[in-house]
Amino acid sequence: MKITVELELSKFDTKFRRCLAMKLDDEKALAVLAKDEDYFVRGTVAENPKTSEKTLAKLAKDMEWIVKDGVAQNQNASQKTLSQLAKDTDWRVRDRVAKNPKTSEKTIAKLAEDENVYVKSAAKKRLNN
Repeated sequence: MKITVELELSKFDTKFRRCLAMKLDDEKALAVLAKDEDYFVRGTVAENPKTSEKTLAKLAKDMEWIVKDGVAQNQNASQKTLSQLAKDTDWRVRDRVAKNPKTSEKTIAKLAEDENVYVKSAAKKRLNN
C-alpha cells in the first residue's frame, strides 16, 4: 500500500496542520498543505518563507483574502505575482504588496495612486525611501 503525504497530513487536526504549515521547510509537504480545505492553513503556507514561488503563485489565486495577504508579504513571491496582487479588490492585500520590499518600483508607483488611504500611504512611504 502506498502512503501519500496527502493521506498522512489529513490525519492531523486543523490546529496541528497550521503549526506544520508554519514550521515545515519541505516543499512537497507545503504544496500539499497549500491545497488544504482550511484557509488559515493555506494562509500560513503562504506566509512561510520556505514556500516556493510556484506554490505562492497558485496561492495568489485563492478566493480568501487572508491567503493572498500571506503571499503578498512573502519575500519569495515574484514581482509578477506581487504585481497581480496589487490589483486585488481587498485593500489589505494591496497594502501588504506596497510594504513588500520585493515589489517593483513600477508597482509601488501604481499603488501610490490607490483609492485606499492606507495603501496609498504605504506606497508613498516606499517611494520616498
